[in-house]
Amino acid sequence: MLAREPNRGSLRSFLLVQVHRRSINAVRSESSRTRREEIIEPTDHKPDLGFADQIVEQVQMKSLMVSLANLGEGERLAIGLAHFHGHTYHEVAAILDEADGTVKSRIRTGLRKITEALEESRLAEQDDHY
Repeated sequence: MLAREPNRGSLRSFLLVQVHRRSINAVRSESSRTRREEIIEPTDHKPDLGFADQIVEQVQMKSLMVSLANLGEGERLAIGLAHFHGHTYHEVAAILDEADGTVKSRIRTGLRKITEALEESRLAEQDDHY
């Protein structure tokens, strides 16, 4: 805890700033969680897919699972907790007992690796068709 310095302002002002910052963080966290949930489970129901579309979706899911399996354990855990369990970076850092920056870096790096792997698999699929 920080030592109180009377010449820097009142305790009331300090507490109001802290409450304000935590309120903003809570609103941002909830907003991020809602966006992640909408990405994972959109509120709009998809129409029934045709057989070919179902196959394509299964292949894409398989590619995603392989990409996740190829990540390092730290990246896989951090991404799983943040994107599939809805935790914030700060919560993931507390769960894994890691620094916030480390967790952010692992998630960012892991998502980049997944994106690259999925793009490579799409390119390979396109090459197979020619």
